[in-house]
Amino acid sequence: MGGDGYQLGGAAAFAMVAANDEKLVSPGVADLTRLLDAYGPAVILMDETLHYVDKVSQLVGVSGNLADNTVAFLREMTDAVRTAPRNMMVVSLTASSLEQLSSDAMHWLDHLNQQVAREDTKHTPVERTEVHDIVRRRLFESVDEKTAARASQAYHDLYINTPGLPSSVLGDEYQRRIERSYPFHPELVDILYTRWGARAKFQLTRGTLRFLAYVLATLWKDRSDDTRVLIHPMDVPLSEVNLRAMTREVSGDPAWESVLGTDIAGTTKDQPSKARTLDLEYPTPGWPRLAEGTATTILLYSLSGGEKPHARSDELLLACTRPNLLAAQCEDSLKRLHDRLHYLYYTEATDQFRKEPNVVSLQQTHRANLQGSDEADAFIRKEVKDRFLGQVGNTGFAWFDFMPKTSEVIPESEDLKLRCWGLTILSGKRSLATRAKQDLLAMVEFRSAAARINLNSLVFCLADEEGMRQAQDQAREYLSWRKIQDDAGEWERIGGAQQEIVKQKLTDSTGAVRKAIPSAFSWAGVPTAIPATNGGGSKLDVSLTKLGIYIAGQTIVQRVWDRLTSKGTDQISTRARPRTHA
Repeated sequence: MGGDGYQLGGAAAFAMVAANDEKLVSPGVADLTRLLDAYGPAVILMDETLHYVDKVSQLVGVSGNLADNTVAFLREMTDAVRTAPRNMMVVSLTASSLEQLSSDAMHWLDHLNQQVAREDTKHTPVERTEVHDIVRRRLFESVDEKTAARASQAYHDLYINTPGLPSSVLGDEYQRRIERSYPFHPELVDILYTRWGARAKFQLTRGTLRFLAYVLATLWKDRSDDTRVLIHPMDVPLSEVNLRAMTREVSGDPAWESVLGTDIAGTTKDQPSKARTLDLEYPTPGWPRLAEGTATTILLYSLSGGEKPHARSDELLLACTRPNLLAAQCEDSLKRLHDRLHYLYYTEATDQFRKEPNVVSLQQTHRANLQGSDEADAFIRKEVKDRFLGQVGNTGFAWFDFMPKTSEVIPESEDLKLRCWGLTILSGKRSLATRAKQDLLAMVEFRSAAARINLNSLVFCLADEEGMRQAQDQAREYLSWRKIQDDAGEWERIGGAQQEIVKQKLTDSTGAVRKAIPSAFSWAGVPTAIPATNGGGSKLDVSLTKLGIYIAGQTIVQRVWDRLTSKGTDQISTRARPRTHA
C-alpha cells in the first residue's frame, strides 16, 4: 500500500502513509484523498488483484490479515479516487487460472467484486467483434488480403446454397467476419473466445491466442498437399500434447481424458479412438479425419461455459460445412458417431459430450456379455418356433417339426414330411460337411435303430452358415438394447432423451432381427438317388436347393414348399425315385 504512495510522489509521498504500511493496514479515505490531491492527477493500475489478495491472506498485521486490509484499501481508494478530481483507478479482477490459487480464491473474488462494483465502469479489454482482428495481428506478420477476400467470397457463395445454416451467416456482415478471421473460420475463434471464455479456467484473449498458436504450429508441421481454405474447429488436432493439456485444463475434471481418449483422439496408433477407427473403416476421399474432426467440433462446443454446453444442429452444420465436402458425407459420419461413441449424447437438435457413458456404452457392454452365452441362439430358436416356422395348411407337407430331439419322432409314412434343422447343421455354398450329410441321411434311412421303408418322403430345411451368423449378430444387437429397457434401475437413470434412443434402436433392431432369422433358413435338402461309384445300383445323397429371397410374412414351411414345387408338384418325389428297404 505504501508502494503506491512511493510511485506517486517518491519518498515524500511514501512518508504520508509509512506508518500504515508498517502496520499492514489501510491509510483510510482521508489520507488517500490528501495523497491524490498532493500528487495527482494519477492513473492507478492494479493488476492480478485476486492473485495478490489470495497469496497474502496468511500475512497478519495489527488489524487482521493483509488480505482483509487489502480489500479495505481497495474500497477506500475507490472512494478517494471518486472524491479527488482528475484521478482514475483501473482494477483487473481476473477469474482465470483459479487452479493456481487456494480454495478461498472465490471468496476473495466475491469480496473484491463487491468493492469495485460500487463505483466501477466495467470494460472488457477485447470485445467479441475485435478479437478476430487481434488474432490476425498477434499470430501473423502479414495476411494476403486478396486470398482472404477470395476465401470469404467462396464461403459466402457456399453458405447461401446450403440449407439449414443459421440465418446470421448468410449476409454480407458474416462474409466480412470470415475475411477478418482468415485463415481461421470465425466459428473456431468464437467457440474459444465466447464459449470457452465463459469458463473460469480460460483466459479470454491470452487463452484464445495460445490455443490457436498451437493449432497453427501443429498443422504447419504436418502440412502435406493441404487444400483447406480455412482452419475449422474440426481441424484442431486434440492428440497434440499442448492442445490436449489446454483442453483438459478448461474441462476442469480429469474424467474428460476418458472422453478424449476413448471417443475422439487417441494418443497412440495402437489405441485409436472410436472416431479414428470410423475414419479407417469408412474413409472419406479427401477428408481422412472427418469422423475425428466432427467429434472434435462437438467436444469444443461441449466445453462451453453456461447452461447449454452443446452444439445445435445448425451450429454444427456451420462449423463443418466447407468446400468439396458434401453435407451427406457429414451426416453419414455424424450418424456413425451416434452409433459408436460412448460419451456422445444427442437429440434431434443437439449434440453434446458428457463425462458419463451413454446408452451406446451400456448396450455394447451388454452385447459383449452376450458373445459367450447361448442367449442369442436360444432367442433364435424361440422366434423360429413361435413366429417363423408356420403351419402345413396350404402345403403338401403332412408333418413338420423344428429340431426334433430324435429321429424316432419323425413318422414313418409315405406322406411328405419337413424336418427343419436349427443351428447345429449349417449349409455353406451349396455343400454340406461330411458329418452333417451323414446325420441327415441317417434320419432318412433310420427311425431310431429301425430301417425306414420310405426313403424319399423326408425333406430338410437348413440354415445358411453366413446367414445364421448375421441372424446371431442381429439377435445380440436386439437383446442388448432390450436389456437396458428391462432393467428398471438402469432405465430410470438414463433419463428421457436416452430412453428415446433406446426405443428407436429397439424398433430398428426388431425389424432387422425379424428379417435376418427367417432369411437365414435359405436351403432345402432333398434325398436324391445317385449312381453308385462301383457301377451297381444307386445310393442316397442330399441335394441342396437355394430358397428364394425372403418376403416379409412368409413362413419357413411355405418357403420350402413354394421353392420345391416351383417346377411342378411332383418335383420333390421325382428327385429321389421311390425306394424302399427290402
